[in-house]
Order: sequence, then C-alpha cells, then structure tokens
Amino acid sequence: MLELDDILDRVRQTEEDRSEYAKAAVEWEDMWALKFFDKPAVVALEEDAQEQVTVPTPYNVVHLGRRLISQDPRIEVPSTDVDSKEGEAASRRERFLTAFWQRANKEQGRIVVSDSTWQSLVRGRHCLEVTWVKDLLPERLQKRRLPILVRTLDPLNVGVKRGPLWTEYAYHKYRDRRSNVRQRYPDLVVAAARSSNLAYRDEVEVTDFWFTNQEDGAIWHAVIVDKQFAIEPTATDYPDIPIIEGFGDSAPLRDEEMASLSILAPLNGLWQYHCRLASQVGTGLLWAFWPAILVSNESGAEVPDFDVRPGTTTQVPFGTRVDVVRSDINMPLAQNMIQMVDRFGQESTFPGVMYGDAGSMQAGYGVSILADAARGRVALFRRNLESTIEHANELILGLVETFAGNKGVTVWAKSEKSGEIFHETLKPSDIKSNYENMVVLTPQVPSDDIQKQTMGLRMVGEGIMSKKTFRDRHANIIFPDDEKTRVDIERAQEDPAFAAKVALKAFQDTYPDSWERMIAGTPLEEEAQKQAMLDNPPLPPGMHLSLIHI
Repeated sequence: MLELDDILDRVRQTEEDRSEYAKAAVEWEDMWALKFFDKPAVVALEEDAQEQVTVPTPYNVVHLGRRLISQDPRIEVPSTDVDSKEGEAASRRERFLTAFWQRANKEQGRIVVSDSTWQSLVRGRHCLEVTWVKDLLPERLQKRRLPILVRTLDPLNVGVKRGPLWTEYAYHKYRDRRSNVRQRYPDLVVAAARSSNLAYRDEVEVTDFWFTNQEDGAIWHAVIVDKQFAIEPTATDYPDIPIIEGFGDSAPLRDEEMASLSILAPLNGLWQYHCRLASQVGTGLLWAFWPAILVSNESGAEVPDFDVRPGTTTQVPFGTRVDVVRSDINMPLAQNMIQMVDRFGQESTFPGVMYGDAGSMQAGYGVSILADAARGRVALFRRNLESTIEHANELILGLVETFAGNKGVTVWAKSEKSGEIFHETLKPSDIKSNYENMVVLTPQVPSDDIQKQTMGLRMVGEGIMSKKTFRDRHANIIFPDDEKTRVDIERAQEDPAFAAKVALKAFQDTYPDSWERMIAGTPLEEEAQKQAMLDNPPLPPGMHLSLIHI
C-alpha cells in the first residue's frame, strides 16, 4: 500500500515531467482563443496609429477538425459464440452502449465525444473519467439518473503513469471551495490557507488518486486534501483505473511535449507572423487612406486647426503651405508574402477547399482528393479517440457487471439506424466479463459519392458485388439491421397475388368502422369473404356443435 509521501512524490514527479507539455498546451489554447496582441485594438489604433489584425486560422482549423470527426460513436460488439443466446447478449451490450452515450450527453448537457475531440485538437490530449456514482446520488435521483458518470477531465490537471503492461497510477488534481470539501468530507479538518489572494484562500487542493496494486492487480483509491488523507488508500472492485488519457497527434517519443501534439502545433509561430504581417498591411492601408498633413506658414502667422473634408473649403492665412505625406505601399510584395504564409498553413492543416473555397480547383475529382487528404489529417486524432472510447466502454460494462446487481441498468435512446426510440436493460448475466467492443467515429467529410454509388449499382446489377456489400460499404447511409427483411417484404407485397390482401388490410386499418361499406361491390369484397372463410373454416361433414350440460 502506498503511503502519503509516496503518493505526493509520484504526483510531483509526474507534474515535473509534464511541465513542458503544459506550457505548450497553454500556448495552443491561446492560439485557439485568438490571443496574440497585448493591447486592445482600439487602444493600439488611438495611441500608436497601428492596426491590429488577428487572423482566425487556429479557430477555423479546430472548428473544421471537429466537424470532420463524428460526435456519435458507432459501436459494434462481437459475439463470443455462435450460440443464439450469446448473440442476443452481444446485441444487448451493443444497444446498451449506444444508448448510454446518448443518455450521458443528455444528463451532462454536453456532447462528451465532441468535448474530447476539442481537447485532442487543441491540447493534444484528451481525458475521460468513468465512475460508479449511484451511491453518491440522492435517493430520489437514483432511479432517474445513470448510475455511471462519464465526463471529460482537463488534461492539464491529470497525470497518468503507464507501465509496459498496465496503467500504474493516475490522478486528477483540482482546486475546490473549502465549504464544498468540508461538506464532502465532514470529518476532515482543513486549516485556513494564508494568502493575500482571497479567492485562493477560500480554496483547497484536492488530488483524486487511483493506483494498481502490483501484487494482485486490484484497483486502489485515495483522496488527498492539502497534503492529508481525506480517504485513505482503499481497495475497490473497479475493473480498471477509471481515468483514461488519450493522445492527439501522437509520436513514439518519451518527451512529454512532443509525444502528443495539437493540430495547431505547426502553426505556432507561423500564425503569429501571419497576424503581424496582416497588421502591417492594415497599418499601411490606414496611412495610405488617411495620409499625414503638414501645415506651415512662411510669414509666421498662426494657422488655426481645421479638418479636411470632401466638398468643403477652409480659409487659411496668406503664405500657408499644406503638404500631404503619402506612404508608398508595395502591395504586390505583401500579397505574395501573405499567400506564401497561407500556403504553409494549408499544408500543415487543411486545404482551403475544405472551407468552401475551391480556388483554381475545377475538376470534381480534385476536390475529392483534397477531401481524402483532410480525412487523413484527422485520422490519427480520430483513431486515438476511438481507442479511448473503446476503453471507456470496457469500464462501463465492467461497472455494470460489478455494481448493478440482478436488476441491471436501463437506458433509453433513439436508434440512428431505424429512427425508433428504444430502451435496453443490461444485467451482469449479459456480460460475463465480455468487454470487447469496436468503435468507429465516421469521418464527416463532404464528398461527391454519386460516381462511387453508380459504379456500385452497376456491379450489383452485373452480379459482381452483393447488395449487402453495397449497403454496408458503398451507400453513405446507415441502414437498419433488418433492412434486407424490409425490402423482401415490400417486394412480396408488390406481387399481384398479394395486392388485394395488402389493399384490404389498408382499408381495415384506416377505416375500422366503415371498411365493409366502402369495399362493397368491389373485388376487395370477395377478398374479404375469402379471408373470413380462412379465419372461420366450416366444420367437416358429419360434425356439429352440441351443448354439454354439467
């Protein structure tokens, strides 16, 4: 078991190792927030006569990157056996996980996957926490809220130590109001902090620490408040450490800063120069549109202040000379430099066509090529996010199996495939330590699929490709699982042999009280009589009903 000093030492060492990454992450976030100039634009214009132009490239890059990664994970759970019961259990796990993420978004009022995508693109890392919270909820809410909490944590407040075989420890370090901590841990004595900052004085530092026991693999938990245990190290039934950290643009390096980069990393320095260059052009245009005016009088007479306005005449003393100082701006040179900087930015992030500007690109296939390039630019971010969500799904299933009991956990959601609302109850008997799952965040890249789908239809018509392969891989539509059955039934209903039956059923469902009168004298009346004969067949000859008196 780890002692207090052991935990504090591990937290301190991890923070030291991650210090360079933390500095870089703050810079990347400032770029996304478009923080560059120290002075407000109005102050710089009035005091220094300089324009400040902030180019919104970092924000646009992150915004486009978030649009290219779907916020709704598509989850597939494999069956562990060909047995029908195992297949049904796998389907229940799949529907439960799909519904769980929808419900988690609704309860938090945020889209968890979208928030994780922002963290990956801006800060180069993302972090999820998956915990069982049913015992922490008020009794009134235990039946209304999910017993499992999935939320994003700030990567700057998280530390994770991965070993070659498993995660050794992870922690979440944050500051909270002293009153909240006292309410959460009433037996804890928290001394008042001595600080000139009143806000800091009213807060305490909390470290939520999880670690893996090296001997038996059990997950232990401890909470430290101001260098003292609020919860001493305690063994838990968690299947794994509930803090999951994932990378963005990752590289196999030990350097914490370079091991995982933001999509804005190659723009750091280039974007700042772009802002200065645009500001120089803006300032040059400012002086060109409103040139400096020098007024002098050869006789020494005082020249009163006057404003130069279009269509007005201002009288000045005799001998007054007015000179206009104009600046010669080399706009072609500045324009070439801006284009060069913009080209570097597009090579590092996304081509301009992805923002709706086709430029000189005329061929349709060229746009598709650039769309594929954009899909590849976010592929690593997307795959790392998928891996993190898969790990979170394993934890969700493990928590249900460990803590839910025989009643299980019930969630409601809307099926993306069929569009219908459904609910799913998952019980420990449906899991049996089968946590395997695959997650796909479909790239939302705009593209023209007409040619691809046309070719697919021709291959289906020629018998080269099956209809199922076309639905699964060529059609840019998510079909219901029973789509083939629906198609077969509709084709059967279109057969002339079924036309009368289908029409009769439609009249019966639409006009339950008057359908007999409406079909009177039509071929449907004969069909109704046939159906009645089938539903109430006559008795065989020689048989009759008799009453039996007891």
